[in-house]
Amino acid sequence: MEKAPGSGDEEAARIGRAFARRLEAGLDRNYAWHRPEVRRQKAELENALARHLPRTVGEDLSGVRFLDVGCGSGWFLRLLLDWGAQPENLAGTEVLQERLDRARRLSAAGPLWHFGGLGDLPEVDPFDLVSAFTVFSSVLDADLRAKLAGEMWSRVAPGGAALVFDLRYDNPGNPDARRVTKAEIAAWWPEAEFWYSSLILAPPLARRVFPVAPSLARALGMLPPLRSHFLLVAEKRPLPGT
Repeated sequence: MEKAPGSGDEEAARIGRAFARRLEAGLDRNYAWHRPEVRRQKAELENALARHLPRTVGEDLSGVRFLDVGCGSGWFLRLLLDWGAQPENLAGTEVLQERLDRARRLSAAGPLWHFGGLGDLPEVDPFDLVSAFTVFSSVLDADLRAKLAGEMWSRVAPGGAALVFDLRYDNPGNPDARRVTKAEIAAWWPEAEFWYSSLILAPPLARRVFPVAPSLARALGMLPPLRSHFLLVAEKRPLPGT
C-alpha cells in the first residue's frame, strides 16, 4: 500500500495539491449547486443530520458548542446557524487557506476560524459535537488518520459526540481519496457508542441517472450497496456522577 508522507504538514501540502488538480481539471462542475443529483445529495445529508442531531445534542442548538474539522468554506457551520446555533459557539479548522478565507467571507462574525491542523487549535473548552465531513478519506496515511481521530476525540466533551461523514468505497479514478470503514473508526474510539447509516446514491451513477430518470435514481438510492457514503455518530459516555 502506498504510504503518504509522515508529517501532518506534508500531508496537508499533498491534500492542497490534490485539491488544486481537481479544480484545474474542472471536476468542481460535478458538484455545482444547481445539478439535480447534487441537490438531492445535499437534502439527503441534511435530513439525516436533522434526524440525529436532536438525539445527540438536543433540539435547541443555541447553547451547543460545535467544532467542524476540515470545515472547507463553512457550509456545515452556516447550516447550524440556520438551525439556531450561536456564532460564538462555533469553530472550524482548515488546512487550505483559500477555503478558510472563503468561510470567513461567507459566514457570520463570531465563529473561531483556525488555519492549520486540529492539533494546533488553541486550548478552549471542549465541544458538544466535533464533526468531520469527507476529511478522513482525504488523509491516506493510516497513522495520521488515527492521530487526527485522537485529536478529535480529545476535543469532545463527556456526554458529547464525534460525527463523521465519509466514503464507504474506494474510487479507482481518484487516488487522492481512500475509503473509511466502520471497523477503522471503532478502533480509533473503542469506548464510544455508535450510530451508523449509509447515505447517497454513488455520484457517478447519480450523475448518469438522475437527470433523465429521477424516480429511478431515488429508487436506486434506497439500495444500501449503491450508497457511496455513510454518516456515523460516536457518542462519548458522560463522566461518572454527571
